[in-house]
Amino acid sequence: MIRRVFIVRNDGDLLYAKIYDEDAASSNRTIPPHALACVMLFSSNSSTALGELYTQNQEDNRWAYMFFNSFAVVVLTTSDEENPHLKKRMMSLGRAISTAYSGIMASWSGDMSQIADMESLVGSYVSMEIGSPSEELAEAIGSLVDANLEAQTVAYVGVFDAAGNLIHGTVPESHVTVIRSEISRGIVKPGVDVVPTGIAIEGHEVFLTRVRSYTVVAASYRDEGRLSAIKAVSEVAQSLEALVHEEPRAPKKMRGRRKT
Repeated sequence: MIRRVFIVRNDGDLLYAKIYDEDAASSNRTIPPHALACVMLFSSNSSTALGELYTQNQEDNRWAYMFFNSFAVVVLTTSDEENPHLKKRMMSLGRAISTAYSGIMASWSGDMSQIADMESLVGSYVSMEIGSPSEELAEAIGSLVDANLEAQTVAYVGVFDAAGNLIHGTVPESHVTVIRSEISRGIVKPGVDVVPTGIAIEGHEVFLTRVRSYTVVAASYRDEGRLSAIKAVSEVAQSLEALVHEEPRAPKKMRGRRKT
């Protein structure tokens, strides 16, 4: 269970704080000194890996830290949070913040109107259920992929979940392994309005884009241009975004851990 969320710039400025503890004073929105010290220490350490999960146990709680180019996501959870789900949720939140606020992150001077939407953004990811889609959503994803395969001249189209499992698609197993690695590394760009991430696999140009906790992929034929694959991944991503937005998402208790 997530108890508190802090978004902290690398220079130590607190951008956002949310307290979910029922027993915590609602006015106490400052990050504890020891947590801030960890942010400063890791931010200044050249060996700190971006998008990696670092944790620190404290009695029945766990502090979790994830670092991005100019800020850190800091979360206080109960000790029963599972690491894979916590990592994916924090990574998704960090990427969303990077996309929404990259233009002001370095120059932000405390104007809260510039980050007015942070509340709803953080809330959507704190309550986000990361895992396999519902049966209804999985069927809808299958229909999207199949329709796109018929409409576009591409080698394959597929949709993966946050764990790198292929939900539906015609992706060869040798490509699945590479794509799963890219998903776990966290390099796939989020958002339906950005240029998809491109990689080469066995002579194919493969394009990936992330929609919430899902990753859409499409590959061109070896002797074809990239435009059809880019169009395919963009169309499926846009339709998937609408589907995920419409599907009810109940909060789910999750768990966590990792290196310290």
